[in-house]
Amino acid sequence: MAVQAEHKDITTPGSGEPPPPRGRRRRLIAVAVYLVAVLAYWKTIGLPTDPVLIFLFLWVAIGAWNAAAPWREHLRFVRDWAPLIVVLVAYNFSRGAADNLGVPLHVTQPIHADIWLAGWATGGKIPTVWLQEHFYTPGHVHWYDVLGGFVYFSHFVTAMIVAAVLWVRSRPVWAAFMRRFIALDAIGLAIYVIYPMAPPWWASEHGYIAATHTNPGCDLPVTLSAVPRVTNCGWDA
Repeated sequence: MAVQAEHKDITTPGSGEPPPPRGRRRRLIAVAVYLVAVLAYWKTIGLPTDPVLIFLFLWVAIGAWNAAAPWREHLRFVRDWAPLIVVLVAYNFSRGAADNLGVPLHVTQPIHADIWLAGWATGGKIPTVWLQEHFYTPGHVHWYDVLGGFVYFSHFVTAMIVAAVLWVRSRPVWAAFMRRFIALDAIGLAIYVIYPMAPPWWASEHGYIAATHTNPGCDLPVTLSAVPRVTNCGWDA
């Protein structure tokens, strides 16, 4: 799936050029409505982590920013981003593909690797266990719990936000970025299938790691104001 950039010699709504006064007014209103809608979604449902949903959020955001652009410009965003969305959806599905392919789940090797990498700083303990013993307080949310939740959430959106900005500012730079981004996602997809690894929370639930606290599961809370652990989801021991 090749991502190609369109070179244009004229000013377009997606070229980063400032719009005329009427366009600026439309942009201001559209962006304000969009931000209110995003905040309402966050408070009622939560922050999006599904790649298709994040794409829709970005599409609407770009549409609000380029409110004066013709419809074909907005549809071009969908066309340009289609290869990435296909890869990201496949990436999500690949996490369970190993079960159907008969590839064994690797549990103890990641644990030993963690100890080998960071055991010198944790007294030989598994880093996730050490972190929870020192920083996790059941029933109490520290400032770094909230910060860790946002860091975790940034995994889903940062690269796509950067790509969206580049799509508006410079299509050639965007195309170069997307080729590398899609390649990295494809490599990650292959690793999921070839070498599936159990996260520490799974190893803890199945007795490979002595649990220090009860794991409430791996779903993001409705808001990040109640993150119950240091790094939020997937690394609870």
